[in-house]
Amino acid sequence: MVIFNYNNLLLFEFIFYIFMKYIVKTGNTLWSIARKFCVMAEDIMEANSNILCFKTGDKLGLLLNNFYS
Repeated sequence: MVIFNYNNLLLFEFIFYIFMKYIVKTGNTLWSIARKFCVMAEDIMEANSNILCFKTGDKLGLLLNNFYS
């Protein structure tokens, strides 16, 4: 939790991270998966550095974040 104080105005920023597994389906691309979950393709690649080339049925780890303020 990050707290900012601007002249008696307190802003609380809560950041929640959700880790999920996604099973690759036929026709999925790195870009389509990233777009579906609103993450960057580079983040998916980094989180799954052990997978050089994914195929249908592979399980990918996704780290999703939601910002609430």
